[in-house]
Amino acid sequence: MAHERITDKLHRRHVRLFRILGRICAPVFKHKFNYSWDDLSGIEGPYVLVCNHNTDYDPILLGLAASKQLYFVAGEQVTRNGFLFKLLDFVFAPIIHFKGKAGINTVSQMLRDLKSGYSVAIFPEGNRSFNGLTCSFAPTIGKLIRKSGAGLITYRLEGGYFTQPRWGFTLRRGKLNGRLMRYFDPEKLAGMTDDEINDAIKHDLYENAYETQSRERVPFKGKKMALGLETTLFMCPKCGKRAALFSTNDELKCSCGYSARFTEYGELIRTDESAPDKAAVTIAQLDTAQREALKAEVSEARQSGNHHFLFEDEVNLMRIGSDHRIASTETLLMKAYTDHVELGDTVLAPSDISGMALVYRNTITAYHAADGAQYEIKGTNVMFNALKYLYLYECFKASE
Repeated sequence: MAHERITDKLHRRHVRLFRILGRICAPVFKHKFNYSWDDLSGIEGPYVLVCNHNTDYDPILLGLAASKQLYFVAGEQVTRNGFLFKLLDFVFAPIIHFKGKAGINTVSQMLRDLKSGYSVAIFPEGNRSFNGLTCSFAPTIGKLIRKSGAGLITYRLEGGYFTQPRWGFTLRRGKLNGRLMRYFDPEKLAGMTDDEINDAIKHDLYENAYETQSRERVPFKGKKMALGLETTLFMCPKCGKRAALFSTNDELKCSCGYSARFTEYGELIRTDESAPDKAAVTIAQLDTAQREALKAEVSEARQSGNHHFLFEDEVNLMRIGSDHRIASTETLLMKAYTDHVELGDTVLAPSDISGMALVYRNTITAYHAADGAQYEIKGTNVMFNALKYLYLYECFKASE
C-alpha cells in the first residue's frame, strides 16, 4: 500500500539495508560493548517499541534486538548534520521530532507508519540521562499507542549509562544488556486506559543505573573517565559554590580544595585531605542535591521578593530557520537570575519561553512563546554546563 511518507518501494529498500547493517553491526557491538540482548524476531508487527535511552548507539542496540526494520523517532537537531543526515534519511527515514515542543506532526507521522503496517521505535524520554536515572516522558504516549491499533513492546537497556555517560568524552567497556520486559497485543491495549499504558511503560523502562551496579558490580573501563563531569555537576559538594568544579582525566576538583576520583564502578571517592570520610557517592546523589539546592533558592527568592543573580556563561546563540538550518549566530553573555534570564540585552521572563530541552551533551534548544522562533544555545567553553539552565527553567514552570 502506498503511504504518504514511505512508499512500498522505499520500505523494501529500508528493509534490505536494515538487514545488511544488522549483519555487520551484530558482531561489532557484541565485542565492543559486551552486548547481549533478548531477541524480538518472534513478535509480529506492527508494534510500537519503547525503550529507555542512555547512549548514542541505542537505535543500533534496539535494531539488533528487533531483528527487523524499524522507523525511529529522532530529534530535529540531526537534520543539521549535513551529509550524515542525508545518509540516515536514505537508510532509515527517521520520524523527526522537535524537542521541547508538542509533537503533533511527530504523532501523525507515527500513526501513518503504524497504520501502514510498519513498526516504530521511540525513546519516550526524548533525552539521554545525565545522572543514571531514567527520565520522565510526556503522558501523551499512552493515548498514541492505544489509538494506533498496534502492539506495544517495552524494552530496557541496562549498562548504557556507564558505557557512555552523557557528560563524558569517552566510551567505556563493561556490560550491556537488552531486556524484553513485556509485549502487549492490540486487544490487551484496547482494554487499558491511557494512564495504565503510561504506568506500564514507566515501570518497565525505569532503571537506576546505580542500583543495577550495586547488584552486579561490573567494572566499566576506559580512558579519561572523569573528563566532562562538570557539564552535569555544577555545584561543589564541599563549598556549595556553582560553576567552580573542573575535571581532569580521573578526578573532579574545585577551587576550594575539593577533589574526588571517579572509579570504574561509576562512583566518586573523595581524595582531598579535608574529606570527613572516603565513602563513595554517586552522580545521581550529587545531582539530586544540586537540583534541590537550586529549587530551594529560587523558591525562597520568590517568597521573599528578593530576586538575585545566580550564574552566567558566554554562549553562542543560534537562530534556526524554517529549513532547519542555522540562520544567524551571535556570541553574548547569558545571565540567570531567580526570576528571569538575560541573553545579552534581551530580558526573558519565564512566560517568554514556551519550551526548552537539552540535546547532545550540553546544547540548549529553546522556543520563544510569542513567535515560536527556535534557538540553540551552546557555550563557548566545551565544558559549558547547560543542565543548570534547564533545572532553572523547570523551577520557573513549576511556579506557574
